Amino acid sequence: MKFLIMGPIGAGKSTFSEKIACNENLKSFHFDLLSYHDAYQKKTAEEQIELLKEIKRKDQFVCEGLHPWHISYIYDKESTIIVLNYSVLCCLCRFLKRHFFKREKSPYNFLVRMYDLRVLKWILVSKIKVSKFIKDNEKSLELIILNHRREEETFIQKLKKEYT
Repeated sequence: MKFLIMGPIGAGKSTFSEKIACNENLKSFHFDLLSYHDAYQKKTAEEQIELLKEIKRKDQFVCEGLHPWHISYIYDKESTIIVLNYSVLCCLCRFLKRHFFKREKSPYNFLVRMYDLRVLKWILVSKIKVSKFIKDNEKSLELIILNHRREEETFIQKLKKEYT
């Protein structure tokens, strides 16, 4: 099993991938964290591609935090692409809750400042990219598109039944 999870910022990709990884006993990769040398220096596209190819060689995994351009380097016929396609408002609320109220560590904390309105732009841009990916690939790739939390829960339950 290879699960590739993508979605806009704040969609809950990390939480969802951890649920899948725990239920299926899979290694989980958070690509946003892996694509930086440190908090301020992003890996080059070539370094990211090598990392994607390394992950792809593994038999079973969950990889989340993928951007549309990453898919061609990690996708194979055994992969399941899951797109969390939540609304911008939902993503914004989750992002704000995670970063400003819980103050947990996240790959984006080094970018976020308390009154920085660029956060909304990041969420909007990521939502647009995900929507474009769905439109461009829904006929050529098998996509599982989840639009709200109930669909996530149903998917997890189906996985549990399928593999127990």
